[in-house]
Amino acid sequence: MNKKINVGLIGVGRIGKLHAENIVKGLCDYATLKSIADIYYENAEELAEKLNVKNVYKDYDEYIALECLPKPNPDTVAREFIKYIQKV
Repeated sequence: MNKKINVGLIGVGRIGKLHAENIVKGLCDYATLKSIADIYYENAEELAEKLNVKNVYKDYDEYIALECLPKPNPDTVAREFIKYIQKV
């Protein structure tokens, strides 16, 4: 497979660490580790530094908001705002 998917890992406990290391070692040839998130930010930061992962987050909400959700264009935001206002 030529094209790789970007992966974000949530939780870097014992098993999460293992998954991260396996992805970086190339044992999962279709994935690239792009981001790490953990409530224990220091652990996430330490692992990210070790594995050369640039994006580190304190919790998964921040990760999802910044990397997973599509960025709305101004028209979408306006439409959603109007729908919200009409309900109030």
